[in-house]
Amino acid sequence: MISHLVDTHTLVWQFTDPSSLSDRVASILDAAEQAKGRILVPSIVLVELVYLAERRRVPEVALTRTFDLLGLPRGTYRSVPLNLEIVRMLGRIDRSIVPDMPDRIIAATSMALHVPVLTKDSRLQALTTIETIW
Repeated sequence: MISHLVDTHTLVWQFTDPSSLSDRVASILDAAEQAKGRILVPSIVLVELVYLAERRRVPEVALTRTFDLLGLPRGTYRSVPLNLEIVRMLGRIDRSIVPDMPDRIIAATSMALHVPVLTKDSRLQALTTIETIW
């Protein structure tokens, strides 16, 4: 099964503004919801979703739908915990390109798992050490 990593904006837009997603990303997310792919959610993305929902910067539905999908028995959405391998990869993420620590953790997670990131973030897209899809 093909896996893809998501960043925070991608999940928020999936549940609140699907028209903001590229056609390619929308089809990847649709395939996962039909158990034809796997979406990996870094733990930092979950932390950001909680924070943003608490501050009312994103609708609560983005958080609850993410939790719902992570809880489904078919397991097409899976959380990825921060671990030592990912932390070690942080040093390989150029801080001059990606200064924000949550984004660096997302990139390091992509590197550690060898999976592309579904992201519109131009800084993540500028990295040559990971594959991004938008």
